Amino acid sequence: MLRVTGAAIRATSVLCRRGSWQCSAASLRRAASHFSLGRYALYLVTDDAYLDEHFCAKIETALCGGVTCLQLRLKHASTADYIYWAKKVKVLTRQFGVPLIIDDRLDVALAVDAEGLHVGEEDLPWHTARRLLGSHRILGCSTYGRAELVREA
Repeated sequence: MLRVTGAAIRATSVLCRRGSWQCSAASLRRAASHFSLGRYALYLVTDDAYLDEHFCAKIETALCGGVTCLQLRLKHASTADYIYWAKKVKVLTRQFGVPLIIDDRLDVALAVDAEGLHVGEEDLPWHTARRLLGSHRILGCSTYGRAELVREA
């Protein structure tokens, strides 16, 4: 079992459910240090196309492979389904010390106590999202390469 206390890892290895993949303590420490320093070397964004009975196993494998931040993006899921999957994914990201970012849905992010939210241009305005999300959570904003949006965010 993996225990994360700050950046301290108290495990020698974690066996992932799929195949024989193993995460060494060193790779887990690297992931934890990226999280604690706010650096995200490998950012995974999920897609509805891969939402099946193996979804969590795929995410776990990606986490074992070094993902340091995970954005759950389920564009076609109902609110109930989004919360269901977010809770399952949150268990995995918490085990690995990796922040969970919810795409577009502030209600889902708050419901599952995610570490952050990502909003696009057509979503909830980022000013409003920041006020409702609080300053202690991550807020990602799509800027589409527009300098004025980068400055504003």
